[in-house]
Amino acid sequence: MRALVQLTALILAAGLVLHSAIASNQATSDTKHRQDEAFREYKIALAERLSTDSQPRRRMAAAILIKVEAQLAAASRANPGFDNFKSARFPASLDPDELVGSALTQAPDDPLLLWIAATNCPASASVCAPERSLDHLRELQPDNAMVWLQGSAIEHPEKRNAETITATANDAVDEDTRLRNIAKASRVDGFHWDIQRMLLDAFLQRPLPDELLEAGDFATPTQEKMAVIAAIGYEMAFVTPHYGLATKLCGGDAIDDYSDSRRELCIAALGNIAKRADTMMAERLSLSRLLPLLPEGEERDAVEAKQRQSRWQQLAYAELLIPRSGRSNEMDAEAERHIALLHDGTTELATMREALTEAGISLEPPRGWTSPYDDPVVH
Repeated sequence: MRALVQLTALILAAGLVLHSAIASNQATSDTKHRQDEAFREYKIALAERLSTDSQPRRRMAAAILIKVEAQLAAASRANPGFDNFKSARFPASLDPDELVGSALTQAPDDPLLLWIAATNCPASASVCAPERSLDHLRELQPDNAMVWLQGSAIEHPEKRNAETITATANDAVDEDTRLRNIAKASRVDGFHWDIQRMLLDAFLQRPLPDELLEAGDFATPTQEKMAVIAAIGYEMAFVTPHYGLATKLCGGDAIDDYSDSRRELCIAALGNIAKRADTMMAERLSLSRLLPLLPEGEERDAVEAKQRQSRWQQLAYAELLIPRSGRSNEMDAEAERHIALLHDGTTELATMREALTEAGISLEPPRGWTSPYDDPVVH
């Protein structure tokens, strides 16, 4: 399941920018080949443009682009059925270590750059210094539950593949202290929207060639609409494979051996995350980890009801967003909505609930409704 999620995210990243307009029933093989080549050339030119930018976040975005393309290449090699997704081959002069190192040096107190360096380094560990970056981020944002929940992660520098991600064995802060800090945190911010905003800005730094702009399945294609689709896809590919690292504190096979004090700490921490979650994944994981810790009673019943509501909302939202042929006007509206929401600084959950309400879909599940799916167990 985890490998499928990773591959899906990577393929979305590669294909969303061109959307469904380059599908085989809408473009000849030659046209699609030209579009694929144009997209690869565009990504290389974009990375080169970002690599010389004076803004550190844009140089970090270039490193992320290179990392995701490398993950895509690895996924394509491992899954012959997807060998039509050819990744861009960046010149050796585009060195992720130099890009990330210069960004962190120029902006050593930027929480977003520190989060990326600590949790999903797009360069070598010696450059990102995950433990030091996480420690500094905790100093800057002690009220953010995610900086305590998420331990640092290192990618082996010799392999650019999501499967090589490992959790740091020794966190500088003991687990009970981390749980207490999570329980009293005033917000849950996994930088989900910040990464999308950074990538949206990056994809606007070089004009799309007309061939790619016209390939987008929009009634009125624009650079910004295409850019936001690309930002969503690349953010998914960059972030999705690493959510499992945030579940190490509470859960797993050792849950039955927890002391009463550890169980109480986990209940308080997970309950606060569920209450303040900023993303669908954070809400789902916290609720699924919280339920096994609770005894039968009113509190457990309330959490089960919350989980049922969460599943209903997320499934309804997924159905709402499924692209359908002949609905390009709706795709224009959705792209414009997402651009506006990124600029407004809202959260994924707020976006979801607003979209459901505007579509006339109740936030409460129908009487007797049960989810056809269990929440995934993320290892």
